[in-house]
Amino acid sequence: MAQSLKCFTDFDPRVFMDELKEGDMDWALSHVASNATWRIPGDPKYGGATHEGLDGFRKFAELANYFLPHGVERLWSRVSHAPGMTFLEQKIRAKTLINTVYENEYVFVFRHDESGKLIEVKEYQDMQPMIEAFEGWEPEESPA
Repeated sequence: MAQSLKCFTDFDPRVFMDELKEGDMDWALSHVASNATWRIPGDPKYGGATHEGLDGFRKFAELANYFLPHGVERLWSRVSHAPGMTFLEQKIRAKTLINTVYENEYVFVFRHDESGKLIEVKEYQDMQPMIEAFEGWEPEESPA
């Protein structure tokens, strides 16, 4: 058990998120089980979806970069661990694809298997800031 605890307690979700979205995606995906899921509640117009498998994690990164193509500024963050889980709380600011400012707080729950690989990510945020940042915007086609 101590070995698996070390695997996931060494996991820094901030590095993982940065590499997945703007860096070394292969490195990030090396920490993901092939059957993992990423769950984002909310309106599909704003990226709400369940992404499955390694392709799903790639899709998450594509959607994040689609909606926030200028990158994300992390204003603050806190990481904590529990057996088999890592939690990331953070506040971000970014410029959207329609050049409005988006600022929001998030909580991510990362579940790990015994080897330390991610098997599930649950993402929680208040959808109102996203709705306000994209007020009046209609996608040309569904990004999902």
